[in-house]
Amino acid sequence: MAENSCYTLRFLHSDRMHGAGERVMASSADIHVGQRQDCEVRLENPTGFADELIAVIRPCGVVPGWQIVAVSAFIPLLVNGAPVDVVHYLSDGDRIGFEGLGQELLFHICKEDSLHAGESVRMMPPPSFRVALAFLIAVPLILFGILGGVLIRSNRAEKRLSALLEQAAGSVWKVSVDSVYYVMHTPSGETRLRACSYIGEEGQAPSGTAFITVDSTVLTARHCIEPWINDISVFETDPDSIVSLPSRWALEAETWNQLHAGDTSFSVVGRCTLSRGEGSAEESLATFLSSDFRYDPSRDDIVEFGDFNREYYWRSLMQRHGRSDMMLGDIASVRGPVPGTLVLVPSDELPGLLKPRTGLYFMGYPAYQVSGFEQTEGTVRRQYSEGEMIAHDGRLTHGYSGGPALVLRDGGLCVAGIISVIDGAGGERMYSVPVSEAGGR
Repeated sequence: MAENSCYTLRFLHSDRMHGAGERVMASSADIHVGQRQDCEVRLENPTGFADELIAVIRPCGVVPGWQIVAVSAFIPLLVNGAPVDVVHYLSDGDRIGFEGLGQELLFHICKEDSLHAGESVRMMPPPSFRVALAFLIAVPLILFGILGGVLIRSNRAEKRLSALLEQAAGSVWKVSVDSVYYVMHTPSGETRLRACSYIGEEGQAPSGTAFITVDSTVLTARHCIEPWINDISVFETDPDSIVSLPSRWALEAETWNQLHAGDTSFSVVGRCTLSRGEGSAEESLATFLSSDFRYDPSRDDIVEFGDFNREYYWRSLMQRHGRSDMMLGDIASVRGPVPGTLVLVPSDELPGLLKPRTGLYFMGYPAYQVSGFEQTEGTVRRQYSEGEMIAHDGRLTHGYSGGPALVLRDGGLCVAGIISVIDGAGGERMYSVPVSEAGGR
């Protein structure tokens, strides 16, 4: 037996003889547990039958170790709820019970020896009122301290996220197409044959959102710099009744090019401006032509309609014929004048980051507002896989197109996608082009 080793038995329930929390400290001598007066640990006898010696706890030679021996034929002995037939070797934390008595003892091995010479047991009363009061006061304080720590960490996390969003917002711009040119391409260069101001249905220039990465790359949705490519009214109405000049010119150019064996002599080019919005005091950051941007035209849909007497062709990015890959082409990039702060998620990390219910953060310039920069949140709706669009929700409206879909990565915000298709009613059918599609011609 190890020196200064002893154990305590703590009463877990209150009855007429003991209060919950009362303890018995014992050392190396045999301890008798039962209802008899000569038992060192006495238990209540609620039956009126003769007092019983129920069990004996004795050292077993294991350092330190004790065993409990069942000796009563009438009152079953339980350890941790299981009956003890003869002997059970006790472990720290065992609950000793007695069937029909409603009392339990908690066995605890301790190293402190507060027994005086000649003592085998010592009764230790339950915690006093002061101790209990101190305990009742201490527990809430500890809990409040823990809760306070959680709230502090949560507050710090919110401040950190707010700072990251503010930093990202500085690299997000409004992109507007204010003018359109009908261009003829020749070996000697380009000639602008026609020009017009691009005024949309709402009486303002079509607009969307763009953002700049740390390597000065401007990224946006392709339909933000060529708004006419998603004008589905073109092949649903009589081409002669098309009101929008850019759409009419795009139809004319594509028809010429297709009827002349894929010749690309004609094209429609938009003049795109990056700004903070019309109500901003800041001047425009830069102006580009849509032909300056790189994109992948291989996913474009060439729509043929008309009749044998008069054929028409139209180039579009609208999803048709079950080709979900078409929307992956809705991304364009160009070298910008200044570096931004945004970093793209590496392609091989996208599936691991974009799991269902992963949080996303969006920024954009809702259309037909004077300045109108906004940011909102959403979640990934289904597991992202390579070669697919990123499906998500979020309170997005027209004008967010081309903006970044941001995700937390390594303690920072990184761009996972470029907002492409949104539900104008603010619903759930929203998709972003993964940044793995950045590049193109």
